[in-house]
Amino acid sequence: MDQYVIALILGIIEGITECIPVSNTGHMIIIGPIPVIIGLLVGALFMIYAEKRRVTTRLVDSVNNLSIYQCFQIGLYQMLCLWPEFSRSGATIAGGMLIGCTRRAAADFSFIMAVPVFILLWVLSDNSGYISNYLSLFMIANEEKMKFKKFRKNTCIGYRFMLL
Repeated sequence: MDQYVIALILGIIEGITECIPVSNTGHMIIIGPIPVIIGLLVGALFMIYAEKRRVTTRLVDSVNNLSIYQCFQIGLYQMLCLWPEFSRSGATIAGGMLIGCTRRAAADFSFIMAVPVFILLWVLSDNSGYISNYLSLFMIANEEKMKFKKFRKNTCIGYRFMLL
């Protein structure tokens, strides 16, 4: 069977089971609802701010043009996802845009940064189901981002919803 068909099937299964509130309920029980709500609101406002901020020129238009320092800065933005329900991809895309990347370069780098995070998640959780689900979703998202050029949205939030 073609690897894209397998990735599509695994991505659909992940998408269907995503609505099961296991992890969200766990955050609510362990941490409480107020920090979770704050994380969602701050994350959404952060993404909107990064998108709407007026930048005269974007310095980086490709992942290949990112310097090590800029990669480090985006990695620091990724640390925001340690707060419960703060989106990792939203933090890295918005952080990339704040340091001068185009939306496309920031989204590409966000996907690249996801691979080590998910591999580490798999190693620490000792559950091989995580890695197959996330890597299949990663492969599908990479295919879909190519189509995104034709279907532009005004905000990175719209891009995130398109992937879900």
